[in-house]
Amino acid sequence: MIGIARIAENGVVAAAGIAAALLFLGVLVFDTVLPIGILFTPVVLTLSSATIAYVVLRHDRNAGLTTALLAGAIVLVAAFVLQLYSIKIVLFICVGWLGTFSLALVLKRTVSLDFAVLTAVPVSAVVAIAARQYQSELAGFWHSEFTKSLAPGIAELQANPSGAVTAEQFSQLLIDMSRLMAVSIGNWAILIVLCGLFIARYWQAQLFNAGGFQKEFHALSLGKHAAIACIISVVLAIVFEGPIWLSLASALVFVFFLQGLAIVHAIVKQRGMNPRWLVGMYALVILPNTVLL
Repeated sequence: MIGIARIAENGVVAAAGIAAALLFLGVLVFDTVLPIGILFTPVVLTLSSATIAYVVLRHDRNAGLTTALLAGAIVLVAAFVLQLYSIKIVLFICVGWLGTFSLALVLKRTVSLDFAVLTAVPVSAVVAIAARQYQSELAGFWHSEFTKSLAPGIAELQANPSGAVTAEQFSQLLIDMSRLMAVSIGNWAILIVLCGLFIARYWQAQLFNAGGFQKEFHALSLGKHAAIACIISVVLAIVFEGPIWLSLASALVFVFFLQGLAIVHAIVKQRGMNPRWLVGMYALVILPNTVLL
């Protein structure tokens, strides 16, 4: 991935080109192979967003803004020529590029990874609250995408109703999956913007300050006030179950999950422990209880 940063070092045009190419690749895969695209598209969108953030960290706000605008123009022209324009491109740009750009700008000005990470909370919360306002429309969009992508499987179930899964059960599964995707947009947003920021900072350290990102990540400390805010938001989310409190609580729990990862990494480094401890920890991350711990 460091090769992306090396390309971005060649100037704004090169950075815009690689950011646009990655975003457009994600859109193509998402539109053509949806099951794979659900996993693949967030990865390339994160790398695309990291490219924009890298330009901001290496240069300044104006350079990052110019790169984003040029990259956006390239994507829109390509989508128009290939007749692939859709609202997804605008959403990817707003959530990925704009969110990561904001975090990179905060980090550039404050030189504080702690503050930049906390900035992801309101960014994610705004996306989540906006998504909840259009939850039915988003669920309908996902249901349409799933139905279109899985049409052969649906036809086979209808032709063979005696299978292990009936067409009605499969239809209900699509509805449940669509609702889940609609309400999880805020989680995807905070994951993409923070990973994009971390990747950009890692690229910068690898090229100009070897080991700098590791020290910065190990020293991550979100502070007592943020911890108190997290506890309060979780309690309010449990009591009131409102979209605002649920969105804030989810985002704050996630950033403190990152705080926990930073602590574990720091302990392994300081005590000279075998790196396999980290492998084991990441293997357990797939379990929700590990995230909460």
